[in-house]
Amino acid sequence: MKKYWMPVVMVALVLTLGACGQKGADDARWADNYLPFAIDSLALERTSDISRYVGDSLYEYINGGAELYHRYNFEEVATADYRRERAELVADIYRFASAADAFGLYAAMRPPEATVTDRGVEGFATPTSAEFVKGQFLVRLIGFVDSDETRAAIDILSQVIEPVLPGTDQLPPTFVAFPAANAIAASEEIMVEYFLGHKSLSQVYSRRYAVGEDTLMLFMTDDASGQKYEEWSRLYPQSESARERTAAFPYDNSLALAYHDSYYGEIVAGLKQGRLVGVVGYKDSAGDLFVGWLNSMK
Repeated sequence: MKKYWMPVVMVALVLTLGACGQKGADDARWADNYLPFAIDSLALERTSDISRYVGDSLYEYINGGAELYHRYNFEEVATADYRRERAELVADIYRFASAADAFGLYAAMRPPEATVTDRGVEGFATPTSAEFVKGQFLVRLIGFVDSDETRAAIDILSQVIEPVLPGTDQLPPTFVAFPAANAIAASEEIMVEYFLGHKSLSQVYSRRYAVGEDTLMLFMTDDASGQKYEEWSRLYPQSESARERTAAFPYDNSLALAYHDSYYGEIVAGLKQGRLVGVVGYKDSAGDLFVGWLNSMK
């Protein structure tokens, strides 16, 4: 169980409930409810009004980067400046149409080898920033100067905001279908389009795994109509040797394909309960992991 400094949490609760009360219970979804005005006991204060950018107006705030947010069904962002002692920072709370959208955008922006935190569903930190996702919300706290004071202010503000944000602190439920063994921490992603460079492959969930010295990616589509498999099978007609290769994998009605990509290595994919399910970078060392995963999908 996560532990928080209770005085900080209690102050946050009072501030947030007060904001929601002014707006009405139906407006608890708005991100600006969760940006506190001040916490006197911790010398933290908001030094600006809250600005909100809704829908297409996001381009006014992050011109040049807003397209990615919109791919994940961005709805609004609330932003404000804060100060504590000699530290200044900006706090952004983004709201998306669903918890899966929020996590998908977060994962798309998570840097390789990130310093991962357990804030919310997941978070990561740098010397001057902290980000985390919870429910439909993505929180970004960015300091102006690299200093101990900045890191302390970021930590305090994240402790205030995270407990009062509504929504789940668990991964999107589709990831429950993935095996836990050998999973690489903080490797889950949701690609809304162009998975492996294919426009037709949208809403693809993936997680990376380590087997000995080898790494691979397991993936599955959110769409269970069978359409994704049909589209992909037309792109990659199978030779007899390829069909013999996939015969060892327990796909539905032996509907599977395999091919080698010069960048990704061997890719195996097939139909399982209507979904396109597969592996990128397959090697025989991962056979037990992959076959066991397919067999678990009853």
